Amino acid sequence: MDASFTCTNKLLELCNAGSFPDEISSQSQINELQNKAFHELNSNLRNREYGLLLNYLKQFLTINSDTNWNLHNQFHVDSFEFIKIVLNNSINEHKTKFRQQLGGNLKPESSKITDLFLFMETIDKDSRENMLEDNKQLLSYYCSLTEDYDHDDEYLKNVYLKKVSLLEDYFTAFKSEGKDVLLEMIPFIESEFESNLDNNDFIGKKCFLSGLALSVITKDFYEQFDLKLLFASYNLIEYVENYSIIEFNLAIQFYKQFFNTVVKRKSLYKYLKLVMMDVVSQIVKILSNSSEFSIIESYSKSYIFQILSKVSILDGKLLNSLLTSDDISLKNDSEYKYLIEFYSFLEPSFIIAFYKQELKKIFSIQRFAINIYNNIPVMRNICANEELWQFIIEPVLPLCKSLPILEQLVLLEKFSQYEHCLSTLLKQETWIFQSLFIDILDIEMLTLKENALSSLLIKNGEFVRETDPVFHKKLKATIFGNDREAKVSVATMAK
Repeated sequence: MDASFTCTNKLLELCNAGSFPDEISSQSQINELQNKAFHELNSNLRNREYGLLLNYLKQFLTINSDTNWNLHNQFHVDSFEFIKIVLNNSINEHKTKFRQQLGGNLKPESSKITDLFLFMETIDKDSRENMLEDNKQLLSYYCSLTEDYDHDDEYLKNVYLKKVSLLEDYFTAFKSEGKDVLLEMIPFIESEFESNLDNNDFIGKKCFLSGLALSVITKDFYEQFDLKLLFASYNLIEYVENYSIIEFNLAIQFYKQFFNTVVKRKSLYKYLKLVMMDVVSQIVKILSNSSEFSIIESYSKSYIFQILSKVSILDGKLLNSLLTSDDISLKNDSEYKYLIEFYSFLEPSFIIAFYKQELKKIFSIQRFAINIYNNIPVMRNICANEELWQFIIEPVLPLCKSLPILEQLVLLEKFSQYEHCLSTLLKQETWIFQSLFIDILDIEMLTLKENALSSLLIKNGEFVRETDPVFHKKLKATIFGNDREAKVSVATMAK
């Protein structure tokens, strides 16, 4: 017997024995033996013969990884981790043989997490046809997974979540490498939507598969697939009314991904405008009822306003008509609870088209002085537009001198990204740069300061140097030391 695997063999003997020896009486002893076995396998399995690897793989596969007390109903052996080690130390040729000898089919009703992992790790990625068939099996397995909410076994719940995570990580990897593989799977995903997921109460899988499709479908393929099926409209209002917070949040996260993509690929919106109009209409309706929105506010508010930001770019007329029809007033004297959030997220061109004068009134010195802190996110949003930047310059920007350093940095970090902002700041509001010349230890403030410096010295470095060469030189010398060191440091930042 190979002395390199003493602890591994001892652990397997315990699994096969009819009873425990007297010296084994606690899980901590099993854990200690396991850790030594992990170390043995990681250190000594590389480049070993196929027979040895197969032998260990078979033995660990017999241990039921989906059951917590899998060692004579008393202790736990983490067979999943052992199988991972064996497979990670196996070459592709060996993995092909494992598939041939141990079987290549997943059975949704009986396959353990170790069976799933073995199947995934032995996929023949050199054969496009075989990989496509295996991917279909994995998709069917993923869609068939269900969590039994009628039991309180945390271990079983964790096994379910680990299976879901393994599968989602596997398919997500194709988004960056292997989009053509995902594209071939879209027809199969469509069939899963119709047969296995259509009446599924939990929408997480539908949202994930929709996200996969969204990542690969381009206008060259729109007419080949049922886009209304793949990018379905969920009943958001019903989720809120039924306090289905998880389902609501999953749907909103998908729609955020959808609208982020569609802003860059507007042709997709044209194909799905009617479906997406329903989504936007539901979101606005929920926002119009503050008591309903408060139910999901802490979970989804940021996502919702990010969605509306993209809608204001894609279809400003639609958004404005929905706001009007649902009595959401963005007028300066409105008492609407989320007025500031709207102006903090809506596309500046949308604000100019529909609410320019209202924003101007909000930024009157009387109103602004009372509400400086709340208006910081609004300033960060509208400063990107040169026309709206004028609302900030006079008279409200001088009032920001009284803000603490953190809030000044929050503003400077954004202002420094745009030449039209810097043109004003460098000529008449130089006080805002003072925070760049003090020592800062707080991580959040330091990050803001570094981002501002990057904009001033790299992104807009040439503009700053031409507008105020004295300030530019002082900035480099103060931040990086002498002039020679500054040149080296700036060059390093640029990389």
